[in-house]
Amino acid sequence: MFTKGAMVPLNWVARQWAPVNKWGSTLSWNKVDNAVQKAIMNMVGISYANEIKCEFGVVVALFSKIACTNDGRSGCWDDYSQTRAAKSQAFSGAATSVPSANVNISVSEDTLSGEQDNAMIQADVLSSHQ
Repeated sequence: MFTKGAMVPLNWVARQWAPVNKWGSTLSWNKVDNAVQKAIMNMVGISYANEIKCEFGVVVALFSKIACTNDGRSGCWDDYSQTRAAKSQAFSGAATSVPSANVNISVSEDTLSGEQDNAMIQADVLSSHQ
């Protein structure tokens, strides 16, 4: 079953990555790794962008309109129509509620101070034509 070990004449050949004294093509593992990492980051980035767009998209669009208005530019709200939903007068020391179909604005009795004893509260509905 078993035989005695014996030395066999071996021809030793040095290992070579490329032909001796010649340029050869090789693979850059750094470039392969970077390409894979870039693909993974792209997929993860798209999912994060979609999550942020779903969570904050409406608010970002509205804040961009407010920033445009505060910047003094005109035409910021051209793609929106405005409808008055409710309007009421609020007085210092009295709680006021402005109900409408879309929103209910409540002002507590301590909201207005002595310097400002009344204020007009109104609810406007903005609808986008986009």
